[in-house]
Order: sequence, then C-alpha cells, then structure tokens
Amino acid sequence: MHEYLLNFVLLIVAIIFLPLALAGLSLAPWLPMRKKDLERINKIADLKENQNFYELGSGDGRVCFYMAKNNPNSQIIGVEIAWPLYLYSIVKLKLLKTQNLKLIHGNVFKIPLNDADTIYFYGLTKTFNEKLLPKFKTELKDGSKIISYVFSADNWNVKKGTDRPSTKDLPINYYIK
Repeated sequence: MHEYLLNFVLLIVAIIFLPLALAGLSLAPWLPMRKKDLERINKIADLKENQNFYELGSGDGRVCFYMAKNNPNSQIIGVEIAWPLYLYSIVKLKLLKTQNLKLIHGNVFKIPLNDADTIYFYGLTKTFNEKLLPKFKTELKDGSKIISYVFSADNWNVKKGTDRPSTKDLPINYYIK
C-alpha cells in the first residue's frame, strides 16, 4: 500500500514540477519578480491607449496583472509554457475578471509578435541573444520597446538604457527597435 502511495505522490510531483523545469530550459527558470520592481517596469513601458504589451514567460502572472490593472486602455498578453503556472494565472484571471488581459498557453518562440508595442521578459542572456534577439529583429515593428529584467543583450545596435536606481536594485534593461 505504501508503495502505491509513494508512486502516486511522485507522479503528482513530476506532473507539477516537470513542466516548470522544462519551461526553465526554454527561457529562464521561473522566479517571481520583486513586487517593488513592477512600478519601474510600468514606467519604462509607458503604455499608451490601445497598445499591446506582451509578457513572454508570464509565470504566475504577476507582471501581467499589474500592467493590466495600471493600463486599463491597453491590451496585455501573457504567454506561458508551463501549464501549472498558466492554470494558476487562468484561475486568477477568472476570479479578478480582468478585461484587458489575455493569457496564452504556448511557446514564446512560436508566438507571433508583429502586433507588440512593448515586450517584457525575464530570460537568460544566452537565450536573449541566441533565440529572442533574432525573433525581435524580424518580427517587431520599428519603435517597439523590449524590456528585459536583469539580463541584457550583447551587441544590439539600437537605442537602449538601463534603469537601476541603486546598487541594491536589480537592473531593468530596455531597448527600442
């Protein structure tokens, strides 16, 4: 009996954590961002009415929900591949009835971004440079803003900057195509 219970528990753990581990291999491991950095991201995004904001690898939806609440006249789109985090966000979306937020369960590398005005993501430098940068260069329209939490792109010759009010704050890098 104990063996069946142990196998059942291990199966549940695998069902929950395997998608999270695989998602971490595609962009970055899931780590909830600091709540105090949400305001900085919103300020950098500077969304205007009817603009589209994409969060690639939306995790628990923390950034998406914040952006939707603070930018009610913009469309916020969160993309997440790990189904436990996606399902968590869907339940939260249903409970909060956020009208301007759309959640997509999918691979960020396969989602078209041609209508994006601003993109936010937390991704490792290697992933940014090798996978996302080519996608951004071909799919994003001129003037699109890319916001990267912590990590930066190497050798991208566009208008760029870093928001880091103090050495205790994590850098938020931004690029304008």
